[in-house]
Amino acid sequence: MNTMFARENPKRTRNMAIGGGGLALLLLICCCCVALIVVVFVDPFQLNFLDRILGGPESVAQAMPADTGLYLGVNVVNATPDKISRLIKPFAKVIKEQTGSETSDDLLKELDKTLDDQLGLTITDDVMPWIGQYIGIGFLDIEFSSYGSIEDGRVIVAIEARDKKKADEFLIKLQEGAARASGDDFITTEYQGVTIFIHDTDPSAQTAFCRSGSLVLFARNEIDLQVAIDAQKGDSLAKSKSYGNIVKMLPRERAVTFYMTSAQAEDVINALERSMGSAVAPGFSLSTTQLSGWSETAMSVSIVDAGLQLDSVMVYDLAELSETQRAMMESAGAAPQTDSLFPQGTLVYLVGHRLDLGWQMARSMLAESATMADFDEAMQMFESQYGVNPDTDLFPYLNGEFAMGLIPASEGIMAEQSHVNLGFLALAKTSDAGALMNTVDGLSSKLTEMGMTLESSPMGDGSFYLFADPYSGIPMLAYGVGKDHLMMGSDLSVLSGVVNGQPSLAQSDRYRQVWKAFPSGTQPVMYVDVGGLLGVFREGLTDYSLESFNEFAQFVEPIQYLAVGGTALKNNVARSTMIVFIPGE
Repeated sequence: MNTMFARENPKRTRNMAIGGGGLALLLLICCCCVALIVVVFVDPFQLNFLDRILGGPESVAQAMPADTGLYLGVNVVNATPDKISRLIKPFAKVIKEQTGSETSDDLLKELDKTLDDQLGLTITDDVMPWIGQYIGIGFLDIEFSSYGSIEDGRVIVAIEARDKKKADEFLIKLQEGAARASGDDFITTEYQGVTIFIHDTDPSAQTAFCRSGSLVLFARNEIDLQVAIDAQKGDSLAKSKSYGNIVKMLPRERAVTFYMTSAQAEDVINALERSMGSAVAPGFSLSTTQLSGWSETAMSVSIVDAGLQLDSVMVYDLAELSETQRAMMESAGAAPQTDSLFPQGTLVYLVGHRLDLGWQMARSMLAESATMADFDEAMQMFESQYGVNPDTDLFPYLNGEFAMGLIPASEGIMAEQSHVNLGFLALAKTSDAGALMNTVDGLSSKLTEMGMTLESSPMGDGSFYLFADPYSGIPMLAYGVGKDHLMMGSDLSVLSGVVNGQPSLAQSDRYRQVWKAFPSGTQPVMYVDVGGLLGVFREGLTDYSLESFNEFAQFVEPIQYLAVGGTALKNNVARSTMIVFIPGE
């Protein structure tokens, strides 16, 4: 018998079910991806997921006006008690002696007790339940006195609130505690739908605070809080393209972010200049020398495996840089060569490039002021007395890498008089060793004519000179030209090691290990073996001197190394990194 419908194939039915389930799963995944894209990129709830992931502007920067000149932000997630304890534990002994506390928990307990006594609230019970990932402080305006000290300023403090209800409870409790402690009332006002609490007291001592959206805000007055609320809904530092770009160049794991514009820095440096009583010289300003060409800078502090890492990014306007400045900054990216000439046991090593360009920059700045004539006269007087002109016979030849440092040494002025086995070494590369040698020989001849006793010693391809104290015979300075370098040291034996070859700093395992901790492309600028340096001092000092030294040393003893590295100017940006090496226990 024929039937209208054939019997369904079970295998085909199962395949359709699997296919339908797969299609549903695929649609579900697509919907989740769309939702994720909306939440992360469109950010309808202002959760700032993308910035949190990529290390961009903190959410609290939304409360800072776009023209904020100085900003400090803290990422609480990257500064947890465990991370902070890892850093301060090696200093526990000295911290306990100075504060009576031993751990970050002890410090928090003391702070809680103080706040409870004064305001009836604590960090642990009243702040921790609502505080979010970010805390920020913006300085809108800083007023300096005629003496350079801070006289007044406008400040906004913003704290992210992950629990708005608990944040509101904290603010109520805070205003009640502050009113009770001061005896002054609080005024409550409304602005843009936000309730603002204002301490009703002398305007110079006012405090105002509120919760605006997901941020708890503090300021000195109502007007500055209104500025912060407006920034949240309009132009803010967080929306500034330049600020966003520069902070993304900093490490994602940073705990602290610092940002400053060149205009704000100029105000600070000029105030510093006033605090010193006068300008360095007529027509010559510190702000001119320190701010030339750069527009803004950002810095950060991160807690890393090695210890504490500080990074800086500086953005330059190339149109404002002279060719000399640009060439000098670009030379900073070269890998050092002098670390292969310094001895393996070097304790302090500083390296740079192009003393000739640095000298040219100084001359150019002086030429714009009334001091250039005095400078030329000083050079001529030096030449008439010592036979060489530093401006024409010395610095133009120092056109390569230069370095200086402290090394273990048993001879020389430092070792003989302080009884600490330390010497010094300085090197400067030249492309014209013959001309530089003529300068050194000419200077030495003139010094001999003046009655100074110089010991001449052939070494390598040139002659080296030693000036010793005429009464004690203690070596004061050894100098000469060798291996295409101007060399100066605490004794001839120090220079002999460079000329004749010796195990070098570049071959040191500890030196190489230090630089492995730095970001890729970073070149050495400074290296300090803190532990080794402290050890050398302890070996040479006795009695009261040793006791005084140990009083100081306890504050830095947990630090093993201190190192700074940098990069060349690239895409208008120069970077530097400093790491304080604090071994964990």
